[in-house]
Amino acid sequence: MARITPTVAVFVVVGAWLGAAGAAEPLTADKVSAAVAERYNVTVLRATPTTIGDRPAYVVAVMNPGGDDNGAFKVTTLIVDAKTGALVPQFMHRAAGYDLPSPSDRSPPADASGPIIRSLTEREYRQR
Repeated sequence: MARITPTVAVFVVVGAWLGAAGAAEPLTADKVSAAVAERYNVTVLRATPTTIGDRPAYVVAVMNPGGDDNGAFKVTTLIVDAKTGALVPQFMHRAAGYDLPSPSDRSPPADASGPIIRSLTEREYRQR
């Protein structure tokens, strides 16, 4: 008779859970809220449906429990995948690293009047 070790039992349970989660419909906001509250020991303030790319997700606002530290009652926004229940990373790598916002256009208008010149630094004025 084959003996089931605890490791094998964990793999079987996790595999069954992942298989059921993959085939199931997207989770409801109540289920996502309950899972996040239990997993992270927070109070869920609201769960709003959204999409990330083409996948359904929830934007979940959570609040830390009270206490005597600086994180007490801190409100944080998490994004949860509606199909798997996993957190969606806030930072995603792109092919060339990550996208930075384009620099602001600091060139002055065509007329280089006194107020415009005074608003530029000396180095910026010399580079013109």
